Amino acid sequence: MSYIAYALLFVVVQFVSNRIFTYRGIPRRDLIRRVTIYMPLLAPILWKGIPPLAWFVTPLAYVLAIGASLLGLAIQIRNIMPFFDRAVALLLRPMPKSDMLWAEYSVIGSAVLEEVFYRFGVPKSDTLIGLVLSAGLFSIPHAINRQTRKSMTWKSYVTLGVLGGSWFATTTISHSLLPAILGHLVYNSPKSISLAWRYRVRKSSEIQNASV
Repeated sequence: MSYIAYALLFVVVQFVSNRIFTYRGIPRRDLIRRVTIYMPLLAPILWKGIPPLAWFVTPLAYVLAIGASLLGLAIQIRNIMPFFDRAVALLLRPMPKSDMLWAEYSVIGSAVLEEVFYRFGVPKSDTLIGLVLSAGLFSIPHAINRQTRKSMTWKSYVTLGVLGGSWFATTTISHSLLPAILGHLVYNSPKSISLAWRYRVRKSSEIQNASV
């Protein structure tokens, strides 16, 4: 696949994902949307097959993937800390357990499936072009998504671009997608942990109020 064809595929995938998110003409819309919203990102598997997921690769790949993620988290620490503010958690609308689990699925599933598309799917005939394309396109969905755009700053977009480029680099030096997936999971871990923590805080508060 050429770089132009991949860029066009990116447009198609974004369009399909957006239609899944907004379509209202089907029964059980929320369930179907939650399950399928990230499925278009698996498109590269149709012509490239299953991504390589070797564990035993050069340690440099893991150092680069996880190190870049930790650096990104350090840069974004001010935006992360409010998610662990108990006072803020108690002000939020109570979240049913099913919604919390679906949110966890979204955070974890997106980390895995985005790596399939933005790292595994990118043509690698020219490493530099592939790196720039992987980094650039990885940032764009966060800019066009209304929900994520509200909380994004120029620093957020730069961080995502650097992360995307770093994770792409790990696939070229290791010939495995696993280091990039682990790096992405590390970067998403505060979201995952905060979802469970806020659910527990709200649940404990409800139990305490009910016993009064």
